[in-house]
Amino acid sequence: MKRLLVVTAGGFLLLAACGGSNDNASGAALDRGSGASEGAPAAAATAAAPAGQVTGSQDETRKIIVNSTMRLEVKQIRSAYLEAGQLVRSFGGFVAESSIDDSGEDDDTASMRLRVPASRHDDLVGALRSLGGGRVLKESTTAREVTDQYTDLQSRLRNFQRSEAQYQELLKQAKTVDEILSVQARLDSVRGQIEQAQGQLNLLDNQIDLATVTLTLSVPGAPAGEGIASPREVFEGAWDGAIIVARLLLNLGIIVAVAVVWLAIPGLLVFVGIRFTARWRVKPPPPAPPAAQ
Repeated sequence: MKRLLVVTAGGFLLLAACGGSNDNASGAALDRGSGASEGAPAAAATAAAPAGQVTGSQDETRKIIVNSTMRLEVKQIRSAYLEAGQLVRSFGGFVAESSIDDSGEDDDTASMRLRVPASRHDDLVGALRSLGGGRVLKESTTAREVTDQYTDLQSRLRNFQRSEAQYQELLKQAKTVDEILSVQARLDSVRGQIEQAQGQLNLLDNQIDLATVTLTLSVPGAPAGEGIASPREVFEGAWDGAIIVARLLLNLGIIVAVAVVWLAIPGLLVFVGIRFTARWRVKPPPPAPPAAQ
């Protein structure tokens, strides 16, 4: 009988441990949008880990945010600009932001912010290196791990959801208006915290699943001898510079004049005060004449 009780207690403990493990697995898969159900085994969830997550030993999933910056020198801005958009779309990504200046001058530039699935980040960067038949001027990549931050947000979200369920039960048991209002206020506060934590998780999910490549395009500088300014351009530049100098001198003269006026007023008052004081100052008596012998 004692052995049967021990075996039964061990079975209950094993069931409780399995229940806690399933709860952690379901919390880790919260709102991932990966299609895996909350009750799926940990091994299946690991196998279906989305892009941007590096799976390590003991079914631990690392959350990585990848960002890259590239500066390319291309032959034609417009064609390279369009080709970059086609490349990122071919890898399952999209152009988040872009701007271009192709007026035909030597300083034509274009900038793009490309979002691509993290698993295709290296493929996109490799394809961009030969974009437009140009060359890479600068390239850098950073990988930031946010596993601890992500896990902490998941734990906070589960705690908030448990508190929400408890407040909902208390709200059902509330009798007076004051009790209802008090519980409802706490429930609203917890729901706000749930929305905030869920929003932060969604933002991290987006940054983890999609890598960011910031791309800057430029054309080669003008060859030597073609950048000499014409006499007209030199005259216009000198004229503009002379006007600027004249304005600076005029502004300086105005400042000096205002300063002289403000200094002259107290100086005049001091001068008048000194003259007035000297006029009423008591003169010393004249010396006595020498005595007659």
